[in-house]
Amino acid sequence: MDKITTKEYHLIEEMVKTGQTNKQIATRLGWSLRRVEKWRFRIRHHQSMGSMGRPPKTPMDHFSVALCEQVEKWRVDYGGWGSITIHTELLLNEKWSSCKLPSISSIYRLLSYKGLIKPFERHSDLSVFLQLKAESPHDIWQIDGRGNETVNGVGIVSLLNIKDVFSRMHISLYPAPMKTSKNHPTTAQYQNAFRLGAIQHGLPRQAQTDHASIFFDNNSKSPFPTQFYLWLLALGIQPIFSRVHIPQDQAKVERSHQTTWNLLNRKSPYANWQHFFEHCQQRRIWINEQMPCAPMDGNPPLTVFPHAEHSGRAFNPASEADSLQLSNIFDFIENGLWFRTVSKDQTISLGNQVYYLSQAPILKKAEIKFRKTDQCFLITINDKICFKTPIKGMTKQDLIGDVSLPLPDVQLKLFH
Repeated sequence: MDKITTKEYHLIEEMVKTGQTNKQIATRLGWSLRRVEKWRFRIRHHQSMGSMGRPPKTPMDHFSVALCEQVEKWRVDYGGWGSITIHTELLLNEKWSSCKLPSISSIYRLLSYKGLIKPFERHSDLSVFLQLKAESPHDIWQIDGRGNETVNGVGIVSLLNIKDVFSRMHISLYPAPMKTSKNHPTTAQYQNAFRLGAIQHGLPRQAQTDHASIFFDNNSKSPFPTQFYLWLLALGIQPIFSRVHIPQDQAKVERSHQTTWNLLNRKSPYANWQHFFEHCQQRRIWINEQMPCAPMDGNPPLTVFPHAEHSGRAFNPASEADSLQLSNIFDFIENGLWFRTVSKDQTISLGNQVYYLSQAPILKKAEIKFRKTDQCFLITINDKICFKTPIKGMTKQDLIGDVSLPLPDVQLKLFH
């Protein structure tokens, strides 16, 4: 029997009401004209999805209503209970254990039919680089934000920390100004924190972050690299992630949050943000050059590793655009594979960019690959419908980001 989902049925209703022709509906849904005519006839005569042909069968319709209601209730009351858990509970429950029970797959079909299970989304992992073993300074920098705090005369700031894993040197200490206590640092602010460290100490080989949305597309089962991730790639830096829910992976920078914050003078009022920023830089230099470090037998980081002063890979913000290599990005994403669902507006979203797919069937799963020869996404639907669209948001200026956020005055260190 020809079946459609409730969502598809109502979509056809909407398109019929807006005066769309059978051909237009067929194109958008990826159906044959005959199938559209059939369902349009049913809608016109106010027939339900199952009012023609054989009576529709519902999952578990040969089991008692009470049993089906119990399955639904457990799912609603305990959202984490899946079909396996519910089946086990039925086996152990005195009321139901003596009855004929549905299989695990039957319970799953019922929950899905009732809309109690989210539609399956195909997963793909964001390709990541193998983490180096930090054997010398600037092999790995760890990046993290401490959280929002109030500073006298400045307001609310979020202190962004960058620390070198091997030498334990503090690379950057950037107080990102926040409008409210609930705001989070932006990509531009993290970039400025990174630029400040690179100006004075050069570029690292790898940069390690957690899975915050600035660094990782954590709202998607098929994540696309974020602007910060792509910017690092273009600079010739390998982005790496700590493991999910394992803060120990970011231990070097995590432990430095409280240390650096306590070493700052937070009681005296500051004239403005620039004044507090300069104080942060003075304390950072003092920590690197003067403060005893326990893992270094009580010596400051730069005393033990004087060559950690600079990585040897100079960075100058004035020539940042010239140093960005887009080919690094294209080589990287060519190995990726992403999945999206075509929206009712015939669009998909990838990397915060919206792509309109004219004539694409709506609510269908799209498979997306990148081809670097012409810098286009190839989008396949139903294994046969293919669209080609140029990639967006991948110019050097897009990667550099918000230029309205000025970089504080710091001395550019020269390396020979």
